[in-house]
Amino acid sequence: MIHISNITKNIASHYKGGEPKPLTVMLRRENETLGFNIVGGRPSQNSQEDSSAEGIYVSKILENGPANRVDGLQVHDRIIEVRARWIPFKKKKKKSLL
Repeated sequence: MIHISNITKNIASHYKGGEPKPLTVMLRRENETLGFNIVGGRPSQNSQEDSSAEGIYVSKILENGPANRVDGLQVHDRIIEVRARWIPFKKKKKKSLL
């Protein structure tokens, strides 16, 4: 199980004319998903794109998924930070039939 303890996003578009305001969202992985898709990364050095657009962005929020049930996370939000805590699975000992 993975717990994403911090997803900080830039929500400047929601505060026109103001400074970007980070928002922390906590998600719990369910059925192998956090319930959202991402796009982005760094543009190539030859790219004509504006460097301010580089980053990882939410491209889709899955209906009825963990991300859909929390307040604040929206399509086009920029993910600035992710912290994950891994919890190892405990192996169960198999009982011998002999």
